[in-house]
Amino acid sequence: MLKRIRRSDVCVGMYIDDIEGTDGRSLGLVVSRATVADIHERNLFSSIIDTSRGRDVAVSDEQSAAGSVPPATLACHGNPSRHDVARARRVPASTKPIMGKMFSDARLGKAVQFNDAAKAVDQIISTLDENPIALIEVTRLRSKDENSFLHSIGVSTLMIHFGRWLGHDPMAVRLLGVSGLVHDIGKMALPSSLLQKAGSLTGDELAQVRTHPSEGHALLARHGTMPNVVMEICLNHHERLDGTGYPRGIAQNEISKAVRIASICDVYDAMTTIRPYKRAWSPTEAFSSMFRSEGQFDRQLLWQFIQCLDHPGGP
Repeated sequence: MLKRIRRSDVCVGMYIDDIEGTDGRSLGLVVSRATVADIHERNLFSSIIDTSRGRDVAVSDEQSAAGSVPPATLACHGNPSRHDVARARRVPASTKPIMGKMFSDARLGKAVQFNDAAKAVDQIISTLDENPIALIEVTRLRSKDENSFLHSIGVSTLMIHFGRWLGHDPMAVRLLGVSGLVHDIGKMALPSSLLQKAGSLTGDELAQVRTHPSEGHALLARHGTMPNVVMEICLNHHERLDGTGYPRGIAQNEISKAVRIASICDVYDAMTTIRPYKRAWSPTEAFSSMFRSEGQFDRQLLWQFIQCLDHPGGP
């Protein structure tokens, strides 16, 4: 059985099927304490273990996963109506041709058009007007083949919702939504064989994958009229407040509020995604892990993000 666990719970004897929060892949059977120490020290959020091929994590450890999060009501997503869910499910279907064109243009090295992304964002915004939680829930359920496409929609949806909750004006919210759709566009410039590799990445391969923010920024720059905030988020969404991120290793005041919002939404979407082959972390588990990741996120914004999911109608 595949199970998502905290990095601090990895130990010798586990079989690592997937590493999330970085651009690495599987490590296989963990046979040394040095490997365990390396995983514990990495800037990652969770690992996927295969309990049928290696050791399981202690149940008591899993049950205490949320213990370090300060008291709060964590992301009570509620129960959208059937009508709201049905409407929300139409958004991925209607935006897929738009997203497909953008991704195809990016693979060919063509400029990514702002208006194309904005059309998709306008559909997301319209759906969020009815029930903000329904679309968030729908985008969490995805197949392996749809992961990149729906991750972009999921991040865009969260950024729009969070931006509204923070009181941003409609144009700023729209730009956050566009930024979410294209934040990973640089991965289209990488070889598909590299992105789909099943085993662990070599050092050179990992370095190549970590060029995707710069590649994306270059693709967006070719249009000439792409808003600065969209390009900034594309370039910096893997940077960390402590300066250990990539591609430039910037820190603190060099990282804008918009980028900090994007980083939170990007990681939260990845951690809470429901897939056929692995269990998603609950909102409580995800926030617990994110709070423990020292130097990664803006803590004040992270708290506000919790509140925006818990109180979708506004502060």
